[in-house]
Amino acid sequence: MSPSLPAAPPQGAAALAVTLVPGAIEFAVDGPATSCLAGVLLSLSPELACGLDGLPPLLVDHAIAGAGIVEQGSHYLSVPDTPLPPGIMIDAQGATFDAIAFLSSEAAAFVLDASSQG
Repeated sequence: MSPSLPAAPPQGAAALAVTLVPGAIEFAVDGPATSCLAGVLLSLSPELACGLDGLPPLLVDHAIAGAGIVEQGSHYLSVPDTPLPPGIMIDAQGATFDAIAFLSSEAAAFVLDASSQG
């Protein structure tokens, strides 16, 4: 297992922390100080693209691992590692929307240990 992998956000961006724990991957998304919608995107490609004007760069070919409403603080998500492919680089990105701005974090990459998978 590797330690927590924080993605250092630029000013005015969302922040994502990824932590590999036994049997799961834990994500924490930080965004604006106000209430917001926050989510975690996963992709097998590190490529980013802007789909529409006003949107930040997002992972292409992403799947939404989870989303929720954040009243204050961080959005926490724990995903079991069993459905994810071991031994392959997976890219994660945090995104937030607070009715003022749609923000995204930089992508953080991780690899699940293939030797620990059944």
